[in-house]
Amino acid sequence: MKQISKYFFALMIAAVLAATVGVGATQAASIVSGSVIKGSSTAIYYLGADGKRYVFPNDKAYFSWYPDFSEVQKISDATLSSYPLGGNVTYRPGTQLVKIQSDPKVYAVLKGGVLRWVNSESAAIAIFGSNWSKQVDDIADAFFINYTVGSPIYSSSDYNPTTEAAADNSINTDLAFRTDQANSSQNASTGTANSAGTVTLSLSPNVTVLAAGQSTTLTANAYDTNGIANIIIYATANGSLVKTCTLSGNPAGGACTLNLYSNDYANGSSISIYAQMTDKSGSTATSVTSTLTAQNGNTTVGSGTVSVSFSPATTNLLSGQSTTVIASANNANGIASMGIYVNGSLSQTCPVANYPTSNTCTTTLYGSNYASGSTVSVYAQITDNYGNASTSSTSTLTDSGATGGNNSVSLSLSPYASTLAGGQSTNVTASGYEANGIASMSIYINGTLVQSCPASGYPTSDSCTTTIYGSNYVNYSTISVYAQAVDRNGGIFNSSTTNLSISASANGGVSVSLSLSPYAAALLNSQSTTATANASDANGIVSMGIYANGALVQSCPVSNQPTSATCAATIYGSNYSLGSNISVYAQTTDSYGNIATSSTSSISVQSGASNGSNSVSISFSTPSPSLLNGQPNGQSITATAYGYNANGIASMGIYANGALVQDCPVPGYPASNTCAATLYSSNYASGTNISVYAQTTDRNGNITVSTTTTPAI
Repeated sequence: MKQISKYFFALMIAAVLAATVGVGATQAASIVSGSVIKGSSTAIYYLGADGKRYVFPNDKAYFSWYPDFSEVQKISDATLSSYPLGGNVTYRPGTQLVKIQSDPKVYAVLKGGVLRWVNSESAAIAIFGSNWSKQVDDIADAFFINYTVGSPIYSSSDYNPTTEAAADNSINTDLAFRTDQANSSQNASTGTANSAGTVTLSLSPNVTVLAAGQSTTLTANAYDTNGIANIIIYATANGSLVKTCTLSGNPAGGACTLNLYSNDYANGSSISIYAQMTDKSGSTATSVTSTLTAQNGNTTVGSGTVSVSFSPATTNLLSGQSTTVIASANNANGIASMGIYVNGSLSQTCPVANYPTSNTCTTTLYGSNYASGSTVSVYAQITDNYGNASTSSTSTLTDSGATGGNNSVSLSLSPYASTLAGGQSTNVTASGYEANGIASMSIYINGTLVQSCPASGYPTSDSCTTTIYGSNYVNYSTISVYAQAVDRNGGIFNSSTTNLSISASANGGVSVSLSLSPYAAALLNSQSTTATANASDANGIVSMGIYANGALVQSCPVSNQPTSATCAATIYGSNYSLGSNISVYAQTTDSYGNIATSSTSSISVQSGASNGSNSVSISFSTPSPSLLNGQPNGQSITATAYGYNANGIASMGIYANGALVQDCPVPGYPASNTCAATLYSSNYASGTNISVYAQTTDRNGNITVSTTTTPAI
């Protein structure tokens, strides 16, 4: 292709020559800086501001600056030779992409012959369009020395072709920025460059360590307008000449290559490599020195990993869906290529330039390409620059075929409320699940969208929250709230509807009551009673407390804001002064801060004795016991017992002839109580005496017995 390009360039030059036949050469006086000139040969030159002529290396470089040959002026060879050679003209910035044969990198051109590596295909497309590859020109390795390499280009924000071309609209401007011209007068003794030549050294693969069995190719590229006599590559580890390349015909550009093998060097040895070029006049130029380390004891497999991920992350792939497979790799030897395999077949291959130690490779999977219900297995594989292969673990996707996955969406309110007052608010949370992946969620009130929540990465579950304020709605109205989710395929599903009533009052109907167990109006210092508070509130209860004499004796935080709750505290008589009264009440707070208080129960604290002041007596109804004598067999009499105990009475009983004839349990431990029993004469033998007495038991288990009365039958 290069030969064809040169052939056509020669034909075009011939056409220019034909056009000038009979006209004669242009007078030297009309030649000024910026003129495009030529002699009798096919070469075309640009006359720089420094009085030197710069040659166009090929037609593509020429046409990057000029649309045709109308600017070319023919002069005599004698006049042409009066202008010394200055070097080559580089490509105009912003017009073409370039590369060299020995390097797969593609570069964009800046003014001054600066090349910037276009780091990725996506960046090339963004900057130069989808046909970017057709804009790439090959530069001969010998001419690569006319350029310098700058920083890489990662995105369209790093480089604008139009701006670069406009900023460098003449070759003189471009030459002013050329760094390869800055040291053109250096003497050969400097060891870097002679008056017209340079030499560079590159490695492929570009490594700093040669492990056992590995090799690298050294390429020395030289350029010298005087003509190159030879190029020599040295390896100082052996202290000897490695290779000499003698160039016949003394060309201006040339190359020399050599393969280095790690096994030729001692393990751990340091190999310093450099190249030297000698032109036909004897001037020399030397490249920068590179250093390699031979590590023959090491394995050829570099430390590396490769993994696969999906974006969006998913385990299901529907017929209408797609996901991007991303393979990420690291390898200390440098990565040569990457591939992604689907169901065992290579789906995407990613050649990698310059053997980076980390790289990525991507491909897209479409659910429509696979059978419903099938499993799609995906893995990645990399090859390093020595041919070693590494494979990732396998990830699987299931193609469910259907466009609608299992789904659900629900609403919850916090605090929960069926009624919302003007000064109140509640948080509404929508929770959604969709096997296909959720694209967005929304909350609606009375059919109007009040909150939209886009979902990132199509998760299978997501949530959306908004706050409803009662003040935004009319008193005594009803608002309807529901949620909606949209999956990645556009499928829509709704929650059930929750209704809230808007009231004018901020109190949710709170009530709280207090009870004592055992009930006691009096409490000894050795006794205790349990105070239990019971509360209800439609707004939801958040806390409860029990107070004695105004001091909090029990705090009861309440979880999940129920509409009813209890709180209990034990009151000990020993905590209070004898003869004092204890005022006990309960208080509750709802989810909106409303407070309700129970009625107050009063307990007196009595003497610390275990048995309180007590008495028990018994009496009989008419007829009296003395009137039982001689009465008919069917007569009856009522015995009534009267009891008192400061500790509180737990039970009473009436006994006849030592047997319990009436048991009277007493609730609430009152200080006084009665118990009655009916005695029938028919139950006893005639002429006998009946011994009758009463007994009380207080809350502490103390027993008191009345005197005994003996009626006769």
